[in-house]
Amino acid sequence: MIWILAILAVIANALMDECDHKWDRFFGKVIKNDCWMNPRVSWENKKSDNRFWQLIKSTILVMFMDFWHLLKFIFLNCIFGIIILLTGWDWKLIIMFNLAWGAIFELFFTGVFGVLADGQRNKRLS
Repeated sequence: MIWILAILAVIANALMDECDHKWDRFFGKVIKNDCWMNPRVSWENKKSDNRFWQLIKSTILVMFMDFWHLLKFIFLNCIFGIIILLTGWDWKLIIMFNLAWGAIFELFFTGVFGVLADGQRNKRLS
């Protein structure tokens, strides 16, 4: 089982890199104008006029908004699964790992990059 999770993690990571950095090399030739897989436009799937849905779509449901985030979800859960299998911990810890990872990531990403982006936007407007 560990090997299967490791292979899935590697495949998901490779596809994430291909999707993010080399879209035109493979995916761009095979898939045309896909608003779920194409990273140039898929980020718009997280937009919403409703602030509540904007928050939900960009955090809890982000793995369903685009291909890259689904691959990241698969990758992280494979890694968490490997950790749990190697340590013999309870499988329920995967939920705790996800919650902790999500909370720390959101605090850092939104806190640091959100503040920096707002600061840069305010400088341009003044």
